[in-house]
Order: sequence, then C-alpha cells, then structure tokens
Amino acid sequence: MARWAFRWVGSHPNILTTLSGMNQMEFIEENVKTFSPLDTCTDKENGLLEKIADSMAGIPTIPCTTCAYCMPCPYGVDIPGNFAFYNKAMHSHQLPLPETSAPDYAERQAAFAEAYRAAIPAEKRANQCVDCEACLSKCPQQIRIPNQMGRIVESTRKRRK
Repeated sequence: MARWAFRWVGSHPNILTTLSGMNQMEFIEENVKTFSPLDTCTDKENGLLEKIADSMAGIPTIPCTTCAYCMPCPYGVDIPGNFAFYNKAMHSHQLPLPETSAPDYAERQAAFAEAYRAAIPAEKRANQCVDCEACLSKCPQQIRIPNQMGRIVESTRKRRK
C-alpha cells in the first residue's frame, strides 16, 4: 500500500518532497526502490485509486500510518497496534458503524471485542491509556491519540442493547 501511495503522490508535478514514517531498514529500502526511478500512476491506476478512496470515504478510521513515532507509550499502550487493529476491523466491516441500525450490530460488536482481546495483550490495550498526552507532540498526523483510544475502548465494551 505504501508503494501505491508514494507512486500516487509522486505523480503530481507540484509535489517536491514526500515524507515517510520509516522505522525499519526494509521500509527505507522499499521506499528507495519505489522512487528510483519513480513509476508514476497511469490514468487507469488513478481511476482505481479514486474508486477506492470514494468507497473508503464514509468509514471512520483513525488516520494512523503506524510510523510509531508516538512510541514508546509511558503506560505500555501499543498505540499503532491498537489503531491498526481498529482500522482493519472498520475497513473489513467486521465492526459496523455505531450509528447503523444493523440487526446484528451487538453480535458483530461482541465479535470485534473478542478478537481485539485475543490480538492485543491486556497490558498494551487502549484501556491502559491514562490521557497523559506524552504521545501528542510526537504524532506527525496530529492525531488526538487519547481521544481515539477512548473510541477503541468504547467499541470493546460489553454488548449494547
């Protein structure tokens, strides 16, 4: 996905610099390969990306790129891991939108909470966030991280009636 994003950004003539959250050597190597030389997106690819963006527009995900600049959390919360799990559930429609009146909302929300507890160790879950805000100044996306952790906590609460 990062390669597609870089190719799309690099396809715009008025973009001079592209920043990337690279915290592993393999990411650096992949990014260099993507830009050396840059293979700009074709009209067909741009059309596909536009359709994908349109289909995602109504999904309330957290705009985290998992760069991990916010880490380490002084309270042990795996910030990018929590956000990635939540976003994947939203994109796959495992977790329905809260405002929907889906007849199976309670069951899907309970399944999400169960999967979340299985995937994220207790000491790294969103409910460990104490709103200390140590992460805020480190986030290049300027995500209100404690607020979003609260959103995840709310989505993992016991079934709603």
